[in-house]
Amino acid sequence: MNEKHQVYDLEKVFLNAEDTILDNIYLLHAPIGSDILSIAREYAACPDVLYAEPNGMARACGIPNDAHFSNQWSLQNTGQAIWIQKLLGKITINFHISGTLDADIDAPEAWDIETGNPDVVIAIVDTGIDYTHPDLAANIWNNTDEIPGNGIDDDTNGYIDDIMGWDFAYYDNDPKDDLGHGTSCAGIAGAVCLTTVLGWQGSVGIVPSCLCRF
Repeated sequence: MNEKHQVYDLEKVFLNAEDTILDNIYLLHAPIGSDILSIAREYAACPDVLYAEPNGMARACGIPNDAHFSNQWSLQNTGQAIWIQKLLGKITINFHISGTLDADIDAPEAWDIETGNPDVVIAIVDTGIDYTHPDLAANIWNNTDEIPGNGIDDDTNGYIDDIMGWDFAYYDNDPKDDLGHGTSCAGIAGAVCLTTVLGWQGSVGIVPSCLCRF
């Protein structure tokens, strides 16, 4: 079987474990690109092998350093208390509610698999985006086919100077968010890595588009 899978080295894992069960544990080295899962399953099915499993590096869940991350229960719900502030007339009321454990989208688990790709562009069709926000500015998409401020539709897409997106409510090239909802959605989808306000999503391009105003 070693020959079949081109195993080129057998490394004893525990060097000082003579006369123990650990003495029979080996790390097998196969060529780069080998189907390690299939190889491990085949060894595990061999009657002469007690167990076989892939050897790899594990990482802890990627949790952002956002001081407000615990308030974003939809991303990771540990049953934490969420403080809410409501204005009733002239009276401000502060209270908290308890979350439901694991009633979330498993964001940290997803971040273990993927934290973004600069080649991916996300269009936020909402109330716009605060493109000056410290958690978003670096990830805002830039239309390199358009020359800023020349008053010409350089990329012939029907929109003049649409450098960062388009405001379909007021039909201009400034998709700045004046309500906050689009900025919040953009933060969930594509805030820069490990900052302090919106989250921890990684590297993507964000295209702001204002569709509606309330």
